[in-house]
Amino acid sequence: MKITALKKQGNQPMYKQVVNWFEDQLRCGGVQPGDKLPSTDELAKKMGVGRKIIQQSFEELSARGYLDRAPGMGTFISPHVKSNTICVVMNEEYLTQRNFGYMRLVCAAMNKIAQNYEAEVTYTIVNNNDIEKTKRDIEALADSGRIRAVLKWDSKLELKKSIPTYSFSLNTETVLQDSIPYRALSYLIARSCKKILVIENSKTTNLAQRCKESILEDYSADLKIDLEAANNAIGQELDLREKLQTWLKREKYDAIISLDDNLTRNIILFLYEMGIKIPDDIYLLSHANKNSPIVCPVELTLLENDPDYLAAETIKNIVASWRGEDYQVQKYKAKLIIGKSCGE
Repeated sequence: MKITALKKQGNQPMYKQVVNWFEDQLRCGGVQPGDKLPSTDELAKKMGVGRKIIQQSFEELSARGYLDRAPGMGTFISPHVKSNTICVVMNEEYLTQRNFGYMRLVCAAMNKIAQNYEAEVTYTIVNNNDIEKTKRDIEALADSGRIRAVLKWDSKLELKKSIPTYSFSLNTETVLQDSIPYRALSYLIARSCKKILVIENSKTTNLAQRCKESILEDYSADLKIDLEAANNAIGQELDLREKLQTWLKREKYDAIISLDDNLTRNIILFLYEMGIKIPDDIYLLSHANKNSPIVCPVELTLLENDPDYLAAETIKNIVASWRGEDYQVQKYKAKLIIGKSCGE
């Protein structure tokens, strides 16, 4: 490793220049995973900076995962920084799910966006019959420096803490009025709907409950909004069918909001089995993932998620953590597509 003296550049703190210098060395191969670094005194002398500057830069580089510091042994380049590769881990069920087209778009967008940050994305499918093998394989890749981070897509795979692990980034601080449940409810209320059934997959969420409370406060306490959930896993569709029959016998709703596109597919089927027509007898508004088509006798009104947003915010969040920066995931509003399922 060839070390040269640094010259102060503008208003940038000197320790940041040291950090940037190390990043350049990593990118060009000037240092390799496992390399032992010279002492702080030696680095300070050769770079022409104070010892505290080197110590401060080491603290930031360690926090980013670039360095491993072993008391009594020295400071080493971490094995996890050989590449800027992000390994996306997903369950094998995703290969057969009906919204695979949407996930394919997300993956394509991540591949493109990662290139802007000199990173790349690989994909691993979790074998549910041998999760431990998948875990060993991923940990071996991380230990050898072939991947730098793991991005879990709804996978419960637990990896050792030394491997930087992330989840897909969505803004959890979204303004309530911009959330899908609130926008769906307000749209239907504007269509003069007074009784609305909101159906979620598996369980009702706190977000939907908060949206219901806010809508009742913002509009009218005379509205009737029921939050329900049904199991829509493959092979469990009868749970939704039975519950839907019960809910619609209990109340004559003006509209249904489905907060899952797979739910929507079966809701449409079961409504027509029951002789209930859209939109003549009931309105239907659905959450949807882009490029995840839902067959319906009339054009659906949708709140559609954009895969480019999910991919961009996720990659930016990971890269920011590599750089030791805080990244505020941008607020997002799903696209409203107006169709005839709500009488338009």
